[in-house]
This record gives sequence, C-alpha cells and structure tokens, in this order.
Amino acid sequence: MRLFMGVAGWLAMAFAGPGLARDEETYDLRGPAPQKGHVYNADGFFTIKDGNTVIKLGGQMVKSRITEKTTSITEVKVLAVDGRQVSRCRTRIVKDVTDTKDDDGESESETSPLQGETIISEWTGPRKWKHSLVDTRPSDEQKKKLDDMTGPDNDDALYPAGKVAVGHAWTTDAAGLVNFFDASFSDIQGEIKMKFVKIEDVDGDACAVIEGSGTVTAKATVDDGKLDTKVVLKRTVWRSLKTGVDLKDTATGTIKFSGKLNVDGMDAEFLLEGPFEAQGTTKVK
Repeated sequence: MRLFMGVAGWLAMAFAGPGLARDEETYDLRGPAPQKGHVYNADGFFTIKDGNTVIKLGGQMVKSRITEKTTSITEVKVLAVDGRQVSRCRTRIVKDVTDTKDDDGESESETSPLQGETIISEWTGPRKWKHSLVDTRPSDEQKKKLDDMTGPDNDDALYPAGKVAVGHAWTTDAAGLVNFFDASFSDIQGEIKMKFVKIEDVDGDACAVIEGSGTVTAKATVDDGKLDTKVVLKRTVWRSLKTGVDLKDTATGTIKFSGKLNVDGMDAEFLLEGPFEAQGTTKVK
C-alpha cells in the first residue's frame, strides 16, 4: 500500500494563531493546478503493528503476529501538466525499505529493487501510468514494482468545488483516494466523511487542516493471488492553500487482508489484520 507521492512521514507542525481563519472567510480546498518545474520531496512510513496472521494450507494452520514497516523517501519533478493533472514526471527513489519482525523475534529487511533508480512516468488515464527507468532496462523484479506504481494523480474528487468556510463538512467517494493506494489496489469503494476543521501554518505555509474517516474496501493484487482488503481509516491532511499539495499527512486505523493464495501449487487461506499507522511530509520547491 502506498502512500505514494504521497505516502510520507509527518512531523508535528506549529499552530498558527495569526493564521486562524475568520468565520466569514472561504477557501478553495482543491487549490491551484500543479506547475511544470515543481519538485516534491516526500518522506513517510506505513506500519502494521502486531498484525495477526493466519495461514491454512493442507489441513494445517499457522498463526503468528508480525510488525511490518515500510519507509520511503522520494523526489518527484513535474515535467509536464495537462490542465490540473501532472502528465509527465521524473521520480527518484531515494529510499524504499520494508522491515518485518515476527513474534518469535525473527526479523528481515527488504530493499525495493527500485531504490536508487530514477523513473520517468507518463500519465495515460486515471490511475494509469507508463513507467520507464532512466538510461537502463528494468529487471524482471523491477518490472513488477513499476507495474505497482502510480503517480501524482489529480485528487479534486476528494474536495468540494468552489470556496468553503472552516467548519464545512461533506461526504466523498473513497475512490478519490488516488494517492493513498498504489496500482496493486483496484475496485476501491466506500465513503469518507470529511471536514475542514481549521487553518494552520506549516513551515510558513498556510494550510487547510482536513479530517476524514470511513471504511474502504478494495482488491489487492499480490504475487500469489488477489486479496479482499478492508481499511477502517482516520486521516488528517495539512493542505497548502498556496500550492494545493498535502504538506503533512497522518492516518491511523485497522487493515484486513483475506482470501486465497496459490502456494507451491496449492490453495492456501490467508488472513492478515491489525492496526496501522501512516505518516508523511512533502516539501515543494
């Protein structure tokens, strides 16, 4: 799960007394269109802590608990814009590492085959991108990771059209979470209740603080099959009024993966469920 171009690690931000909105002021939460030449430096993590896993295979059942944390650092440069959609960008994967530890104390660390690579991405439609490595041909492992990548998709669908005041609340389709899930997730459904709660300053940038919560379902494609996914989500974003970029993002809740996987030619029933936490920050140059 990505939190791509967005999946990122968030720092505490100062509350801006002078930046507080007056009741009569209204704001465009969608913000301006992205600009060619903008550079987004994003870092973040996604953690499932003490997740309960159950695998049933060949009449046997194995249970365990795992903690898994994925940490990512990326740099994205906008190369072209089509209206309000980034149509071409260059992404440098500075870090993409997943650390896993089970209840027996065993641990492992997996580095993405794309770490250290630079990628050119072209938008071909909603949540559809064509990716290629700069100056090299991808390995089979890298091709799989590239297939799971999306890009900085336009997320206007999450926010109301026109200007709204602090306190405005609305309900939106979870399919608008285009930058919360990577391309390995499909059939995203559900409703998210949103509220514009206040204005805060983030490193000198006035941001709309927007809270959202809801239940989201999806299909997750993994190496050995497809899994039903259920996410109960609480999320807060600090959205720059100047650039329309989420400078800070936090999310907590529970996540559940369940379904059948093909393991060595046999069908296995798989379950992973537990609490998660995600945080991220993005700086715009």
